[in-house]
Amino acid sequence: MIFTYYNSRKTQAVLIGDSKTDYLTVTNAGIDVYGVTFGYGDPEVARSLNLTYFFDRMKELKKAMAKC
Repeated sequence: MIFTYYNSRKTQAVLIGDSKTDYLTVTNAGIDVYGVTFGYGDPEVARSLNLTYFFDRMKELKKAMAKC
């Protein structure tokens, strides 16, 4: 798996996505999901998912990522 290749753990990874496909992919992998409404996906679909974190603006996402 990719975590072995990079000598890392799932807790060190996050996916930033805006679609149901992103959500399903990441939750199947056991990784946190950072949802955004400013991508190509429908913001209402993103809002309806059980996201770990949710951002409406790039500035908010950058601030959260800086804490990682």
